[in-house]
Amino acid sequence: SIVVPVYNCEAFLANAVESAVHLPQTGEIILVEDGSPDNAWQVCQQLNAKYPTKVRIFRHEGGVNKGAGATRNLALSKVQYPFIAFLDADDYFL
Repeated sequence: SIVVPVYNCEAFLANAVESAVHLPQTGEIILVEDGSPDNAWQVCQQLNAKYPTKVRIFRHEGGVNKGAGATRNLALSKVQYPFIAFLDADDYFL
């Protein structure tokens, strides 16, 4: 499972996901949107539509911002695989 906290990263998120989605070790990518002021949630929805078997999307109840810790914890509660990697939304795997 790859956990990606999503906040104010509309311009970078697709690159982060694209860098990981085709890796053979990737079972799922969990995106948790944290009440971003930009269009990050729409990018999450587009990535979920493009990769419905790999990308899973979540938000905090009410779409509020709860910070990085709460966002990672929500993602961790949703993982389905025994190994976890963290990927920042403005970063990517080589």
